[in-house]
Amino acid sequence: EEIRAALRYEERYYLGDGRLSDEEVFEKFSESNLLRLTGPTGSGAIVDTSQCLHFGSRCIDSERAVMRVTYMSANKSGARRFREFRHSYLHDKLRWMVLSD
Repeated sequence: EEIRAALRYEERYYLGDGRLSDEEVFEKFSESNLLRLTGPTGSGAIVDTSQCLHFGSRCIDSERAVMRVTYMSANKSGARRFREFRHSYLHDKLRWMVLSD
């Protein structure tokens, strides 16, 4: 919450692209405050990124595979708007099925 307030994150998120550079973050907060999530090859993690700021991958000498799941309660206001994009995924059966009724 401190870093979001100090960098006016909500304003930037809703009025811009919401991205913060590493330099901006570390001007206000020490890198020692980071929580790192790392593991050996083949490991995984589940993280709720909706309540925290998070950095993307910092892979330096290899590639990584990522599976991302985005969810929203079915009764949440606005959930139906995702169905508008169903036509974009006719070639991707899994995504099309997820967005279908």
